[in-house]
Amino acid sequence: MTAVPLKSPRLARLQSSGATVFLHPCSVCGKPAGFGIGVKLRKDKLGVWYCGRHRPAGKEE
Repeated sequence: MTAVPLKSPRLARLQSSGATVFLHPCSVCGKPAGFGIGVKLRKDKLGVWYCGRHRPAGKEE
């Protein structure tokens, strides 16, 4: 993973608090993604992430 500059004051506050910030880019275009498929964090599976534009139809988990 690569470091992402924290442009948002909210993200900067989270990082300075010691919280782990997990930013996941869309697997198609690289923009911030909010839809993860196959995500099982308790089993260390990060899945595949998509933005709203590239979210596959009918794939809801």
